[in-house]
Amino acid sequence: MHCLRRAALRSALSATRAVLTPRAIAPFAAVAPADCSVARSASPQAIRFFSQTLRKASEDRQLEEAQRKSEEELDRQVVADARQDVEESVAQTEADIQEAMQEVTPEEPAPRRRSNESSQKSVFVRNLVFEITEEHLQKAFAKYGEVEGVFIARDPRGMSKGYGFVHFKTQEAVDDACANVNGSFWHGRRVTCIPRTQKKESPRSLRHRNSPSTPTAQLFIGNLPYETTDAELNRLFRSIDNITDVRVAVDRTTGWPRGFAHVDFKSVEAAMEAMKRLEGAKLGDRELKLDYAHGYRKGENQDKTSRSIFTDESE
Repeated sequence: MHCLRRAALRSALSATRAVLTPRAIAPFAAVAPADCSVARSASPQAIRFFSQTLRKASEDRQLEEAQRKSEEELDRQVVADARQDVEESVAQTEADIQEAMQEVTPEEPAPRRRSNESSQKSVFVRNLVFEITEEHLQKAFAKYGEVEGVFIARDPRGMSKGYGFVHFKTQEAVDDACANVNGSFWHGRRVTCIPRTQKKESPRSLRHRNSPSTPTAQLFIGNLPYETTDAELNRLFRSIDNITDVRVAVDRTTGWPRGFAHVDFKSVEAAMEAMKRLEGAKLGDRELKLDYAHGYRKGENQDKTSRSIFTDESE
């Protein structure tokens, strides 16, 4: 009896499985083609997306390469500009030394008019803030030794030019000051402090002080009052023959006169004649300093450091 029941149950179970199997397979068979169709329809979009991705990656690489080249070019330009700034700074330092050594105001007893021995016990200080006074400079350098005098270069308005001299009593003080101050920062500026010695002077400056000079077709006119006008200079030279040009040296920053000028003549003989006629001449309360100029040509740095004022029109 039990055997019959088990046989009947097996038969019923087998029949049920036979009926249910097509139902489970049919949905899968129906869905599978639909999924394949979606995959086939999506293939062109995937290809286009992949192509756009490659193109974008190529553009990014080109942009990065251009940026890298631009940065390299910028680095080279920065290095070149820095090298030029250093060269200009050195040249400007030498020019400032010469300018400060040549400038003499009438009311100043001029610590610059010292013996060679005294000059060698002085330091040249550059890149000072414009608010610094002689008192500030003396207090700052007194720690290195006894200070005999201090000078700050100023323009005709009395404004500081940012450099000057400190005169010490001993050479040891000079050495100590240069060792501690040069390259240091003072009020936010890197200060230059070097010894003032004869070897720092340019050959042209030495020629100006050595007399007599070899005659040339150009005269150096020094010790001009800062307030001298172009009209006054023209009146001074109006009676001199064979002048081709008169150039007044000016400060490259402020445009104010620096107290000297150069006069060009048609010939050396004309310059020699003018030297004789101008000997002992005064402009204002100053006696002019005369010398033959060497190595200074018309147009040299004229756009920055000098201006032409000569005219043959009567005043």
